[in-house]
Amino acid sequence: PALEVDADLRPAVVNEHAAQAFGTGRGSVLGRPLGDLLSLGVEELESALTHVLSEGAPPAPADMWVGVRTPEGDRRRCWLSGFVRLASPLAEEPVPLGVGWLFQDVTEAKQAEQEAAMLRFRANQLHRAARAAAECESPAEAAAVHLDFALAGFADHALVDRVAQGRSVDEEGPVRFVR
Repeated sequence: PALEVDADLRPAVVNEHAAQAFGTGRGSVLGRPLGDLLSLGVEELESALTHVLSEGAPPAPADMWVGVRTPEGDRRRCWLSGFVRLASPLAEEPVPLGVGWLFQDVTEAKQAEQEAAMLRFRANQLHRAARAAAECESPAEAAAVHLDFALAGFADHALVDRVAQGRSVDEEGPVRFVR
């Protein structure tokens, strides 16, 4: 998708793919403030556009998380964005006329990366929890240490059920647990 943003930071030219990314028709995007189109990431985008107008394009595309306002509600998207400063080739001094903004939706790939990082973190925490618990002398201490490591960053509290004291392994009947 691509669109051209004028010097007032309003879309001036929008292709069909960009209009679909914004969840609207091409005509409804033109001339509207970016704050009307986005609920999240407006300041970051406007800052990038202002920088391109004054300093020129950044050397590489950048990921931008935005919240797109659609008739169905807000959608959180990650767009890999590249910018090009537009100027008149006929002017003696280059006067910026606007910014060309090219972007690609990479939301699914970024979410997959985040989920993979979370799974790696959890697996490492469980491994550390098991190693730390194995060094404890009492089962109660081992359970507490295991929970300290395993739940770090995921929960503030945990419920642990244990067999009630005084019960022997040889006893028959229902097992009573204490929380």
